[in-house]
Amino acid sequence: MGELSKRIGEQGEKIVLNFLKNIGWGDASLAIDLPCLLSQKHKHDGTNGRQTHGIDGLFPYPSPFFEDILDHIVISIKFSKDSYKTNPVNDFKSHFKDLVTAMECYDKSELQNEYNEDYTGTIPETKGLLIWINNKNENESIIDKICNARLDDEYTYNAVYVLDNNRMEFLNKSISFVKNKYKNHNLKFHYIDTGNNPSTLNKQYDGDILPIQMMFSDIQLYKLEEIDSAKVSLIVVIKDKFEEDSLKRIFGLAHDISKNFTLIDIYFPDYDNLLHKDSVSKVKRLFREQSFTNKITVSSFNERFQNIGE
Repeated sequence: MGELSKRIGEQGEKIVLNFLKNIGWGDASLAIDLPCLLSQKHKHDGTNGRQTHGIDGLFPYPSPFFEDILDHIVISIKFSKDSYKTNPVNDFKSHFKDLVTAMECYDKSELQNEYNEDYTGTIPETKGLLIWINNKNENESIIDKICNARLDDEYTYNAVYVLDNNRMEFLNKSISFVKNKYKNHNLKFHYIDTGNNPSTLNKQYDGDILPIQMMFSDIQLYKLEEIDSAKVSLIVVIKDKFEEDSLKRIFGLAHDISKNFTLIDIYFPDYDNLLHKDSVSKVKRLFREQSFTNKITVSSFNERFQNIGE
């Protein structure tokens, strides 16, 4: 049993490290023992007081969305060999408590101060990322099972994000597909202008890291620069199945950010040229701007032999 537990832990670590590398978080600090500064408040039941918090990962980065904000992401990893429980709420509450108590102490720690000194003039914001995955169904989601959980309000925290099998599978598949499809390109994550972005002088429209806010978007955006060429492509990968109304919204999004792109490639998981081509043509006609619509192709990121005809 001890050997199995060890293998499970090692497998989970490999999966998460590969994922962090894929999203540009490969430099995250790992396996940190953080002194507990609120020993009595954070103590485990039946103990005299807590001494430390075990932080699985930590990744600070300047926010591309908010002026002078330094995001500190505290990462907790939970990996198991079995599927999520039918009712995982109690487990979630336990994982949540472990993470937010660590975040409380991190906010008061010398470690955070050291990172802040590297980015003078910024305001620190600590956010939690619970990576809760298992070795079973890669598309299994836990969010619907825990979204109505009643959580303790005695802890102070900014935000906690939960990344499950379903979300990790989409992100990994999306990034791997783009890297394999566009081998002779330099890949960047494209950042949407939210209106809160830094001023024009410091505005960042793309970068090597996937910000935590975009990690939970069902639309992933990539900027591809072709090596030894002036061509710059916008790649849009959508999590949900193809719908004409959805395509209209994607066209509108692409139109707003397409000024500096030579090509725009849009990918759905289930696009079928035989079934959906007419819808694409219809949406293109609605925009009546051929200089824009001629840039666009629509396809599937789940490659099948039938896609050869697209």
